[in-house]
Amino acid sequence: PYDTTHYVLDGALAALDQIDRMLPSVKTQIMGYCAGGVIASIMTAWLKARGDDRIASLSLITTLLDYDEPGPLGRFVSNESIESLRKPLTDVGYLPAEIMLRTFASLRPHDLLIGRILTAYVLGERSKPFPLIHWLGDGTRTPASLVLWFLENLYLNNALVSDQKIEIAGQTIDLSTIDCPVFLFGAERDDISPWKSVMTSAQVFPNPPVCILGEGGHNSGVISPPTKNRHNHYILDLKSMTDLSVAEKREGSWWTTWNQFLEETAGSWTDPPRPGGGLRPVIEGAPGRYVKQS
Repeated sequence: PYDTTHYVLDGALAALDQIDRMLPSVKTQIMGYCAGGVIASIMTAWLKARGDDRIASLSLITTLLDYDEPGPLGRFVSNESIESLRKPLTDVGYLPAEIMLRTFASLRPHDLLIGRILTAYVLGERSKPFPLIHWLGDGTRTPASLVLWFLENLYLNNALVSDQKIEIAGQTIDLSTIDCPVFLFGAERDDISPWKSVMTSAQVFPNPPVCILGEGGHNSGVISPPTKNRHNHYILDLKSMTDLSVAEKREGSWWTTWNQFLEETAGSWTDPPRPGGGLRPVIEGAPGRYVKQS
């Protein structure tokens, strides 16, 4: 079963090992988005438990580590709901992408369901092209064991911040050992990872992280390039993170502040590795055949 252990060791860690082979003795800056941030945090703590200090910084984007207040999704999670899902998920082997998309759409019914129906079928108006909607349509099946692990260990038992530490491949996962620079980003209208719950993670780390609140939602607030500058952002005061009146408001995309963090926490500049180079031969030119397959 492809649970969190496989995602950490066979996914994130395997990629990190390849970077180390191409750029030996160079620390890596890690970024995780939503559930990917959970995987990145677990991997960083796992490496620390082994005395491995190759992470330069950790950026967590709309990532919940403390599930005490997980938002609307948490209302659907209980022992009974998990048991009702266990057999059908296990029989199929994965959570179908369609169910995941419908679940997320139900959290913002006016924007993603009712509003579009009213516009198209009641008012007879054709919706304006919106690239993000097409991106959301590119769904991903999620392994059943990973879904059940998240529901049981995080939504139900809040395992990453509880006294009963989880173990991954023989190593105890203790987030309080992560002492590299940390960047936390939350989005103001995020229903999947509520920003106030995202920021409670700041209390876990031994060193004060950089905490940023951006305008927009779980996707639109993150995909906010400086060329558009549709959303502004705040640098939160660590002593009163939920009080925006004491936060520093910055105009434009949060990417610029994140880039500043990455520059400040990076090592010295080095030449990028040449493609191939004997370690991993070049297969074909970018973007590759995979993205062109239907």
